[in-house]
Amino acid sequence: MLLQWAQDARVRGLPVPDDQTLTLVANSRGFPPGANGPLIMRWRPVLNQLMWLSDSGHPDPLPQVLRGKPRAGQPQAPGQPQRRGQFPPPQGQPVPGQPLPGQPPVGMQQPARPGQPVTQQPNQPGFQPSAMSQPSAMSQPSASQQPARPGGWAPANAGQGLSPQSAVAPNPQSSAIGPHSSTSAATSAAIQPDAGTEGGAGPAQPQSAAEPHPDNPAPAPTDLQPDSAPLADRVLTRLRAWRQDSDASQVKDRHLRQVANADARTPEEIAGLLPASAKDHAGTIADLIAGLTGGAGGAKPSGGQTGSADPAQHGSIPSGQGSSAQPSGQPEQRQAEPERTPDPGPLDEGDRIEVAWHHTEAMLQLLSDFAQTDFSEPVGEPGGMRSSSLRDGGQQLRWPAYQPDDPESFVVYRLIADDDHVPYSPDASDVVAVTTNTNAQDRREFSSAVRHYQVWVNVGTDRTDALFAQPKLHAKLPMVARPQNVDIREDEGRVIGQWSVHPGARKVQVYRVPAERAQAAAGDPSYRILPDEANLGGFVDEDAETGRRYIYQLLAEADVDGVAQLSSPTSVPVNVTAVLDPVTDLTCTLSDDEQRPRFDLRWTAPPAGRVYIYRTASGPLPGADAETVSEEQLPQMKLRTEDRLAHPISAGDEGSTMMREVPWPREWVRTYFTPVTVLDGKARVGRTLPQVRTRAVTDAEVYERVTSQVLTMAWPDGAATVQVYSSVPGEAIDDVLEGPPLAEISAEAYQRLGGLHFTEQLDGRGCDLHLLPVSFAAGERVEGRITTVNYPGLLRIWYGIQLQGSTAEVRVRAERDNRSAPPMVLVHNPGRLPLDANDGTPVSVVAGGDQQPRARFSPLNGLTTAWSQPWYADLSRFSSGYLRVFIDVRPEHQAAVALLDPPLRALMLGGRA
Repeated sequence: MLLQWAQDARVRGLPVPDDQTLTLVANSRGFPPGANGPLIMRWRPVLNQLMWLSDSGHPDPLPQVLRGKPRAGQPQAPGQPQRRGQFPPPQGQPVPGQPLPGQPPVGMQQPARPGQPVTQQPNQPGFQPSAMSQPSAMSQPSASQQPARPGGWAPANAGQGLSPQSAVAPNPQSSAIGPHSSTSAATSAAIQPDAGTEGGAGPAQPQSAAEPHPDNPAPAPTDLQPDSAPLADRVLTRLRAWRQDSDASQVKDRHLRQVANADARTPEEIAGLLPASAKDHAGTIADLIAGLTGGAGGAKPSGGQTGSADPAQHGSIPSGQGSSAQPSGQPEQRQAEPERTPDPGPLDEGDRIEVAWHHTEAMLQLLSDFAQTDFSEPVGEPGGMRSSSLRDGGQQLRWPAYQPDDPESFVVYRLIADDDHVPYSPDASDVVAVTTNTNAQDRREFSSAVRHYQVWVNVGTDRTDALFAQPKLHAKLPMVARPQNVDIREDEGRVIGQWSVHPGARKVQVYRVPAERAQAAAGDPSYRILPDEANLGGFVDEDAETGRRYIYQLLAEADVDGVAQLSSPTSVPVNVTAVLDPVTDLTCTLSDDEQRPRFDLRWTAPPAGRVYIYRTASGPLPGADAETVSEEQLPQMKLRTEDRLAHPISAGDEGSTMMREVPWPREWVRTYFTPVTVLDGKARVGRTLPQVRTRAVTDAEVYERVTSQVLTMAWPDGAATVQVYSSVPGEAIDDVLEGPPLAEISAEAYQRLGGLHFTEQLDGRGCDLHLLPVSFAAGERVEGRITTVNYPGLLRIWYGIQLQGSTAEVRVRAERDNRSAPPMVLVHNPGRLPLDANDGTPVSVVAGGDQQPRARFSPLNGLTTAWSQPWYADLSRFSSGYLRVFIDVRPEHQAAVALLDPPLRALMLGGRA
């Protein structure tokens, strides 16, 4: 908008600032140090008006502002005050010395001579009303009520290149210029040409706002009439009182101004203007506004309503301006305003002076009485100042009283400030207050990280003498700006914060202080968190203890003369919600008592809540552990109250929690243990631990099949498989289990085969077989108790018979060497194969070299894997039949030896069976 204005002005041949400077003004919404050149100062009122109209929502402000003209002549040089009457007032512009409403005065804007500022009069020489000016009432913010804009700019009055009608168009409620938008308005007088002169050539007389010019009737009332501003003012005052009473510190002034200046009246609309931490107050604020508007819900005042004509309600009215009145013939229609404390306004009477920065007219008038600083007064060491924060974000500043040599001297102080540099003169910085007191308030927003305050004192025999005296630097205070737009909240057990800092801030120190320690722990380094981070935009605190209340303190840090300095703390209370953490490390240890099984449970207790253990025959519903649910929903997840274990809980090792000696239901094979964390009616299901109590193998027996063995057993309940490990008798089981199993069989295969058939022969010398039942739960292997069965072994012996005529040659050998050999007999049966040693006729044999026949024989040196020496039998008395060798031992010992027959044809005599 400013660049478009400059382009049109150049087309008209007017000298205007360059585009770079205008861009700087537009971005800062003010006049920073880099934008204070002569052309800027010359066009400053017009630029103010253009920015104000644009921010106020004017549909097309440029045509109105283009009627404006710069100040006549050359602007004063920086640091030089402009003298009253130095330049004649241009057409349609305010006279020099008449302030812009709400603009904080600076030294270069101060008139240097004592006296009153010249007010614009229609009959003043050189005055020509604008051709576009119309006689109508217009709304203009009062000097005593219009706060300063950031950077020192404010909306201009109607005389600054704007007709009265166009001044009415922007809605004061919609203004969003800076953080201190105006919420009140005062009426101004309309000036018209003398009716007796054509074109206004004759002397002009003020015309009452209640008497529209016959040729230019007053515009029809709309919802943008100036009476909307007093309503916003009443709303803001009421909301501030509510905030103070309810201690709603998270609702800042800027939020209240947004609500007061907007048309939002419903809780939903108001919530959209509040920060997240204050949205709960939207309903209360809506009720307060409805009480002021009589339940109108944000309805605008009727068109016939205008602002109050009582100057006491709107601040002082500049000279030459009349109050707005009702149009003739219109009855006065006003809503009863709630009782409020009027703005006391500036005070400059006798020996008391109290003029603040927002009393623009009075401030400029007073500053014009001060002599220009020439630095002829020696500067001593200034004293210190103290400050305290106000609820709305401003500062209360205090300094020690100056002690003059003459106690009867008149002493007046000027409190000045600069956000960019250390002030060197009270004439070249923003004047916050002129007062005879030793304190003042500054509610202006910071524009940089450090603001330098100084107090300059003027001393004289009386008021006039003091104002003409040279000032002395009395006190100073560099102040670091606190973080702005602070929003700290809890989010799922974490605390997150967000804010903004002014340019120049180096870091923000963050302190997490327990609420019970907040009174004595401000800035305590033991409570500081994230010390290695700058935290310029916010923080995330992962370590806040859930279920506790903390005060988070923020202290911005910036360099002041090369030394780090901290701001005053910003404190935000936060309740850290106790987040229900699920138990995920539940373990179970089963005792070895087969008759009375017991188990111990162990887990890590979560930070908050109570843990209940549920014992069920089947697991909870899938997805039960996905999120926090109401405690009443647990039965729907198959976690009934009667399934909750009521056994005592004790402390375990390494911070764990235990539940000991819990019995296993006798009829259950599989059990599910589910931990549930409960707090305030909410429940969080943890990781379910399935357990299988695999019973031990019983009735195990090994059946010998000479060339193979078969293991039979009573299949253990709950077992998926049974593994068999083999060891020499007496070997430790733990050592055996480290190796691979000898065999393994599943429940299905066992039922189908009727037993475990070993694919390899067991050790013939004998061994122990260890039977391990195995089950699976939640993908994990669960082992039962081991059952051991002994296999006695088997000595396998082969024999051979070779017939040579009437003689039979008998030899034996063994599967393995054996130092002894069992006695054997050779039996003949004439009709069939003998079945045992007594089933036939014993045949005596003779060993080599031994002439004495004997019925029982065995190798003298034991058995070997090689064929033994032969024994010879006389078969002359047998012509046919069958021969067979038997082990001649008692029946109970026969199971340990197996004598294997040769082929049947070798046992037949006479070639026939």
